[in-house]
Amino acid sequence: MDESCFQKAKVRIFLKSLRNLAGLRPPRALPKVPHSNKGTLGMDIRSVGIVGAGQMGNGIAHVFALAGYDVLLNDVNPDMLGKAIATIDKNMERQVSRGKVSAEDKAAAMARISTTITLADLGPLDLIIEAATEKEAIKNAIFDGLLPHLGPQTILTSNTSSISITRLASRTDRPEKFMGFHFMNPVPIMQLVELIRGIATDKETYDSLLAVVGRLGKTAASADKLSNVQQAEEYYKVGADFFISPGFVPEVASFLIGKGVLYSPGCMTPTEIIAAENAGVIFIKLFPGNMLGPDYLSSIKDIFPKLVFMPTGGVDTTRENIEAWFKAGVSAVGMGSKLISKKLMADKAYATIESETKSVLDLVQSVRTNL
Repeated sequence: MDESCFQKAKVRIFLKSLRNLAGLRPPRALPKVPHSNKGTLGMDIRSVGIVGAGQMGNGIAHVFALAGYDVLLNDVNPDMLGKAIATIDKNMERQVSRGKVSAEDKAAAMARISTTITLADLGPLDLIIEAATEKEAIKNAIFDGLLPHLGPQTILTSNTSSISITRLASRTDRPEKFMGFHFMNPVPIMQLVELIRGIATDKETYDSLLAVVGRLGKTAASADKLSNVQQAEEYYKVGADFFISPGFVPEVASFLIGKGVLYSPGCMTPTEIIAAENAGVIFIKLFPGNMLGPDYLSSIKDIFPKLVFMPTGGVDTTRENIEAWFKAGVSAVGMGSKLISKKLMADKAYATIESETKSVLDLVQSVRTNL
C-alpha cells in the first residue's frame, strides 16, 4: 500500500467512525474552488518550477501543465528529465484515449513543459515545488542553491510528507512565503492536496496556493489547529465536514453546529465539558488522555450521559490501555504518534503502518465485542 492509498483509507475509516458515533448525516458534497490562479488576497501565479523529475515530480508537472501553467522541470540527471517527459506524454495520451483530455489540450500542455539541469533557472518563477528525495539534508541543499536566484515574489514549497515545514522554511530568506504542498501519488489521479503552513507562513501565500489547488481541479486539505471562527469558515468553504480542535471555542461551536457538521473540541475539566454541551456539542475529545487516564473518565461519565467521548494524546496501542478506556465509557480512541511514528513516516514504511493499523483496529473491535 503506498502513502496516498493509506492516507485515503485512514481518512475514510476515521470519518465513518465519527459520523456513526455522533449520528450525523453523510458528508456533504465538496464545493468547487473557482478555477482562478489568483487568490482572494494572493498573488497571480503563472510560472511553476519543479525540482525532481521522479514519479512525484513528473506527476506534478503533468497536472500543472494541463491546468495552463508554464512549467520548468529540473533534475540533476538529464536522463531523468527525458524519462519524465516520456512518462508525462504517455500518461496524457492515456487520458486522451479515455476521452478525459482532448488531443489539442494535450499538445498545448506538453508545449508548456520545459526542462533544465540548472537549478538557478527556476529562481525567477512565481512558484517552486521541491519534489526531491525525502531526505532533509537534500532538501536543504536545494533551497540553499535556489536562494541567491529567487525573485522577490517567488513562493517556495516542499512536497514532503514528514519533514517539518517550519524547520525547512527557517533556513530560507522567506519563511512567510514557504509552505508544504503535498500531492498524493499518483498525482494525476488523486484529488487531495495537503496544504501545510509553517509557523511564519502568511495569509497571502496560503490564499495563493489554495487558489492554485482550485485551478488544478483538486481539493485542498489543511491540518491547522482550529482556534477561531475565521478558520472554521475558511475550511468549511473548501469542503471540510468535520472539525477537531485542541480546545472549546464557543464561536466556532455556534458556527459549525449551525451548519450541521461535526465539531469535537478538546476538553479537560467538567466545566469545559459542560460549556461545550450547552453549546450543542455531542462529541468530546478528552485531551490530554495520558494525563487524565481512564479512571478520570469513569468518575465523570455519568454526569454526561448524552455525550460521546474520545480520548486523544498518549493513548497506547496495548490491549490493557485500550480496554481500560472502553471500560471507562469511551466510544472511540484517538491515536497519533503511538500508532504512526515520525520514523515510520520518514522511512515510508507504509506496509508496516498498514499492518500495525490493522492490528490495532482488530484489537479495538475485539475489546468492544468482549465488553
